[in-house]
Amino acid sequence: MKLFWSYFRSHISGMIAFFLCCAIFLLIFSLCDLRIEAVLYGSVLSAVVCLTLFGAGFFRYYRKCMSLRQVQKEILITTQHLPAPRDMQEQIYQELLEELYRNQQKLSQKWQMQYSDMMEYYTAWTHQMKTPIAAMRLHLQAADTPENHMLLEDLQRIEQYVEMVLCYLRLDSDSTDYLFVQCDLDSIVRQAVRRFSSQFIHRKIRLEYAPLHCQV
Repeated sequence: MKLFWSYFRSHISGMIAFFLCCAIFLLIFSLCDLRIEAVLYGSVLSAVVCLTLFGAGFFRYYRKCMSLRQVQKEILITTQHLPAPRDMQEQIYQELLEELYRNQQKLSQKWQMQYSDMMEYYTAWTHQMKTPIAAMRLHLQAADTPENHMLLEDLQRIEQYVEMVLCYLRLDSDSTDYLFVQCDLDSIVRQAVRRFSSQFIHRKIRLEYAPLHCQV
């Protein structure tokens, strides 16, 4: 129904012009004392022809709208399935669409290149940061002093932030080193406890841990 009213509104000016022409003929025939029946008969025949053309035009309009709806789903891939233009106006619109599509493709390729370069840069930076972090950890572990314990905590936070960046970079990667297997949750928790044990000791935090006996 929405398509019908849209088509009707686009042709309402032609219908008004048709009825005005019929009214003019009726007025002229009446002023000239001619038979009105002839005008009425011609108007009825013309109306039948116009309604037939209107119906055929609406059918073409409906098929074209459905075709454009289908193209709308494929427009992100290609514009080659656009229906053939019927006039110069439609041809200009399609040329505008094709120009916008080409520009969008260029912007997409440019963005992909920039994104790929950024990912490669940050991935290399993240892996390079691990070497000085490991060296600093060895130097700080050489002497058991309160200052070194504090520095080791700060270094551990830095290492954690670097790992967060690396995990984020892996999210959209086509090839990852993820391995999906059944794991014992207790072993994972114990690893985390051992990792942060120095902070617990330094801050005098007592941890009460009970086995979970859970698989994840």
